[in-house]
Amino acid sequence: MGGFFSEEQIEEVRRSNDIVDVIREYVPLKRAGKDFKALCPFHSEKTASFQVSPSKQIFKCFGCGKGGNVFSFVMALERLEFPEAVEHLARRAGIQLEKRPEALERNKGRDQLFDLNFWAAKVFHRCLTNAPEGQPGRDYFAKRQLTPETLTKFRLGFAPPGWDFLVRLSNGSGWSLDDFAAAGLTAARPNGPGQYDRFRNRVIFPIFDVKGRVMGFGGRALDDQPPKYLNSPETSVFSKSASLYGLDLAKDGIIREDRAVVVEGYVDCVTSHQFGVDFVIATLGTALTGQHISTLRRYTENMVLLFDGDDAGRKAAERSADLFLEQEVDVRVVLLPADKDPDELLQEEGREAFLKRLDNATEVFDLKMEMIRERHDLSRLTGQREAIDEVLETLAKTNPLRQDMLFVRDAIKRLCAETGVSESSLRDRLKSLVHRSRVGGEVAPTEKMLPRAMAAERELLGAVLSDPNLAADFAGGVKPAEFADESLRRIAEAALAAVAADGALDVQRVCDRLGDDDLTQIVVDLVTESAGKANEPERFAAALKLLQQERKRRDVADVLKQLADAQKRGDKAADIELLKRYREMTK
Repeated sequence: MGGFFSEEQIEEVRRSNDIVDVIREYVPLKRAGKDFKALCPFHSEKTASFQVSPSKQIFKCFGCGKGGNVFSFVMALERLEFPEAVEHLARRAGIQLEKRPEALERNKGRDQLFDLNFWAAKVFHRCLTNAPEGQPGRDYFAKRQLTPETLTKFRLGFAPPGWDFLVRLSNGSGWSLDDFAAAGLTAARPNGPGQYDRFRNRVIFPIFDVKGRVMGFGGRALDDQPPKYLNSPETSVFSKSASLYGLDLAKDGIIREDRAVVVEGYVDCVTSHQFGVDFVIATLGTALTGQHISTLRRYTENMVLLFDGDDAGRKAAERSADLFLEQEVDVRVVLLPADKDPDELLQEEGREAFLKRLDNATEVFDLKMEMIRERHDLSRLTGQREAIDEVLETLAKTNPLRQDMLFVRDAIKRLCAETGVSESSLRDRLKSLVHRSRVGGEVAPTEKMLPRAMAAERELLGAVLSDPNLAADFAGGVKPAEFADESLRRIAEAALAAVAADGALDVQRVCDRLGDDDLTQIVVDLVTESAGKANEPERFAAALKLLQQERKRRDVADVLKQLADAQKRGDKAADIELLKRYREMTK
């Protein structure tokens, strides 16, 4: 859900914005039977594969796979968060929104943190550029060959040595020391009253969100005081695992180039922009996360990882590449010479040579195979087996939409050439691993769910989302907690919640309750799959029966396990009771 707005307001906005009318403002639509078609606005194509359904109020591209409802479309095309998309469509429909009181209060606290962080950023920047005590910071950035214009563009700063630079300035600032502590700018003294500055004798890198608000800070030590890099602590406006440095300045360049370059260091990012490579962002001293990738996917599906070529950089690149493969994105890797970082390379070689390296980025599978060769002796049977398992484990985790793509087919062919194992054997092994990765850890340990039962989950949800008349049967017979697939489980929970609240099941209300673009995409896929079939009630009944049989099978297996344990312990009372239960279950 939007959080800021009530369900009733969100529903009013959605009803007032017919998806056909909204999408028609962005792309020309042509009638195709009961639906509309167009060239997809999310990827380049010559044949129209983008389809809009007026009856379901959803869109789906059969080329790139993107789909959703009217909110999803506006979020993707305008690159907005869900509350912003609601406000955008409310303005379009002339609807006056009222934010929930609790949301207003929460927002007030967040705004205060943003304002305080912005004030602190100005203080640090003035210290760097104008104050005598900022000389060490100026010397450091001069050594890194950053220009005054760059210092201003990124609002770089300096926190002088000592324990109370900000604490002293807090008087008359309009904020209390408790506010400073809440923003992570100060911390309580461990021995005695009062607070001290968190950032001391460090050059400061303010971290902005895409709206240009200061979320937090990164600081690099200019002495031997650990840690070398220090970030603001987690707050309601700042999370290291979800934030990217420089995205506010890079987003336009990323859209223009249709690719994002990910580096590891603040200065690497800043120097890239100074040299006109303005589509570079950096992580905050942390490994890449799924949240980072989801954020970048709002701007591009193409990403380049630019890491140091030493052992640590190579391992980081491989870990990050594996994470990207789980998403539906194209990722390539540039490994620099072991003794160089992007900042140094730009200073020595210049912009054109740097861009050439990016254009010649390595396919992620090339890196994977290179590192596997280093880890395993492919001349020996054991090494081949270990290499095969490692590669196939990686391929099994790739996004399901990539499983049949050229990337996987090419990977199989190359692994076959490297090891001499037949393609058919490798494909059979991969199918087994794909199945295991999708059900592992999601069902009772006594038994794994059968593939047909997993398919039944999709069949059941597709049928009920396509035929609202099945809502009562769905509510009475489905237990989402028993779903093997986590995403389908969350969709089933949202559907049940919609039935409980409205007495009916509407696809749009389910999507609104999910409030998640990826899950909305799955809902659209389920409805689209179901549209090509008929007899929803029959398909629903068959799928429900299969899932109920699977539930009973797991229950029986669990009783048998308990029975074996009781017999092993010599617990006769439990033995008799469990045997009685088993016979009743299998009548």
